[in-house]
Amino acid sequence: HAGLRQAPLGALCERMLRLGEASLNINESLEFDSVLQVVVDSARELTGARFGGLTVIDESGLHEALVTSGMTAEQHRLLTEMPGGLEFFEHLGRLNEPLGVADLAAYFASQGLREFRPSFEFGPCLVAPVRSSRETVGCIYLTRPATGPEFSDEDAAVLAMFASQAALVIANARRYRDEQRARADLETLIDTSPVGVLVFDLPQGDPVRANREALRIVGDLHGPDEPPVRLLKMMTVRRADGREVSLAERPLAQALAAGETVRAERIELARADGRSLTVLVNATPILSTGGDVESMVVTMQDMTPLEELDRMRADFLGLVSEEMRAPLVAVKGSAATLLESLPVLDPAETAQLVRIIESQADRMRGLIGELLDAAQIETGTLAVALEPTEVARLIDEAASALANSSIDVTIDVAAGLPLVMADRRRIVGVLHTIVSVAARRSDASTPTRISAEREGGHVRFSVQDPGRATPGEHLADLFKRIPRFPSDGGAHRIHRSGLPLAVCEGTVEAHGGRIWADYDGAGEGTRWAFTLPVAQPTAHAPLSSTRPRQPQDQAIRIAVIEHDPLTQRYINDTLSKAGYHVTVAADIHQVLALPAADTPDLVLASLAAPGADGVELMSVLRARSDVPVILVAGYGQDEATQGALEAGAADYIVKPFSPTELVARTRAALHQHTAPESADTREPFSVGELTIDYAARTVTVAGRPVPLSRTEHQLLCELSLNAGRALSHDQLMRRVWQSNSPAAPGIVRSAIKRLRRKLGDSATDASYIITVPHMGYRIGT
Repeated sequence: HAGLRQAPLGALCERMLRLGEASLNINESLEFDSVLQVVVDSARELTGARFGGLTVIDESGLHEALVTSGMTAEQHRLLTEMPGGLEFFEHLGRLNEPLGVADLAAYFASQGLREFRPSFEFGPCLVAPVRSSRETVGCIYLTRPATGPEFSDEDAAVLAMFASQAALVIANARRYRDEQRARADLETLIDTSPVGVLVFDLPQGDPVRANREALRIVGDLHGPDEPPVRLLKMMTVRRADGREVSLAERPLAQALAAGETVRAERIELARADGRSLTVLVNATPILSTGGDVESMVVTMQDMTPLEELDRMRADFLGLVSEEMRAPLVAVKGSAATLLESLPVLDPAETAQLVRIIESQADRMRGLIGELLDAAQIETGTLAVALEPTEVARLIDEAASALANSSIDVTIDVAAGLPLVMADRRRIVGVLHTIVSVAARRSDASTPTRISAEREGGHVRFSVQDPGRATPGEHLADLFKRIPRFPSDGGAHRIHRSGLPLAVCEGTVEAHGGRIWADYDGAGEGTRWAFTLPVAQPTAHAPLSSTRPRQPQDQAIRIAVIEHDPLTQRYINDTLSKAGYHVTVAADIHQVLALPAADTPDLVLASLAAPGADGVELMSVLRARSDVPVILVAGYGQDEATQGALEAGAADYIVKPFSPTELVARTRAALHQHTAPESADTREPFSVGELTIDYAARTVTVAGRPVPLSRTEHQLLCELSLNAGRALSHDQLMRRVWQSNSPAAPGIVRSAIKRLRRKLGDSATDASYIITVPHMGYRIGT
């Protein structure tokens, strides 16, 4: 530091004092972005520079950030978009010692680099590498006005000393940031885990950490104002081997201090008031270096859903057994009569017995078919062959199948209905089942009415049941496999139409439609209705019900906003198996904060998530994007669902839902959203070796297909449709990202950078996407 040795003592003391203050300033925070800004601000103040800049290099050697000081937002933008700017920064970043130059353009020319033409005036410059342990962390750049004095050797020496201290601070801030990110990721993983996690501190035995699932599990056992710690002192723990531990008599600290490892043990947690809960528990002690139990990690899984599933399975088997027994009894009785009395039976009686055997065998075959369909619906593998079909044909075939029955049917089909996407055989079966169920509930003298009418992008089929109405609170249960309604005596009875109607629901949902029943009022009976999507002019048939159509080289992105860990996992697994790329978020703000490259093609949002009011959620989304939104609602959320649909939601799905319905509704919403784009009939656009085929949604360079994301494709199309004109950042944000807010720094630039890389274009020598200084971008013509 020869420059400092030559400085007068007073000036030297002042310099060192300022250097010490600057060193203290940059050590005040560990927040990465704040540290970078303080470093460049302090370097500028130390040397009296007008402008300051700091580039940071990541572990892979790529430029991670550029932070400036003393510049306006416009000057910062011009600097980052300067032609060949990255080349100049990379050259200066390779320096091992501070460099001071009076004319930066002349210096770059002497190094054989391209002409340096900044968008605003530069004067004398001083550059110093930021190095730590022989590793370059970044580089500091300082400039003065064109008429200002050059930087002195003292300036260079002070900046070099400051840069060495800044390197350590930046490295520490980066490690801190990485640790915070890793911790946040781990906490998010634990908090959203579908398994309850409790961490107990010993020797006190108090819980120091509980994730959301653990709090939900014990939520039914403690009161609204009762803390979980108090609950732990009042419970009785019943072990699988019959042992009981009263935590009121034996504190939890003593129970845990034994350090017992528990593996997948079924334990009952009970209170004195009779409330209890069965959980599957794993407990692992964490030992200190001295071998003492330091803490205990307990994971537990609520067994209530599994117990309910076992009960439903038993009920279902009982229902199937009862349904199978009736035709078997008829077949057995008819066959026995034939065998015993065949010589004395006349031909008419023999034929009657044979018809009974045949009809009951057909009934058993139909029941077996319903069971197979129900199993495929449950696993999401129900196959439907969709093709454009006339509505009138579906209703006529269903009515014809009922011609030999005693059911009187009237038909009312609106004129001019469009074709619907349907598996004809299955939808005729749905109509047949609904009409049969409706007819059993009505007066034989009153005809059952079938109607159809257009409803937006769907056609609604309705069956009017003029008979008795199911109480409104039980209508949603009609389509469960094992619906239960109170009998007159107060007990519950199983509704025998459950399995056929459950198959109807799964079949309609596999088509991308919806089925329901509602009560029209006193004396009006129940109206049964379902919808089928209208066949688009460009629709392909048949479509698979379990595998969506995808872009050639990129999975469709779906963002899921869901607070319940079990539902998160269910949706994630189902959509991932269907070929979608799924991102799970806790709230809408996490979706909006996703990088442009991860912008979802569809959002699946739960109305039960925090801050997920339907209208507000749609308002926030519509201000930033036009992606379709499917709402996940529970029973009793009709008003919120209706408000969100009116605000622009594409569809909704009600819990519980099958994998088939989830995939079908997702596919239908995506199909309706992209159909207008696929119908584009504009002529292809070409410039050089680049060709954009709007109708086919393909991009090629020299005949080579270029895989682009939806956003990248829209960005390229927007530029090509405005060939010869420069589009600003704000214009591109409005047209591509549908955002009216000022362009966020880096969003458009990052998308342009990725697009250029995929096209084989270069920012320094652009052939296709050209940067227009002070304006924006245009496509080369």
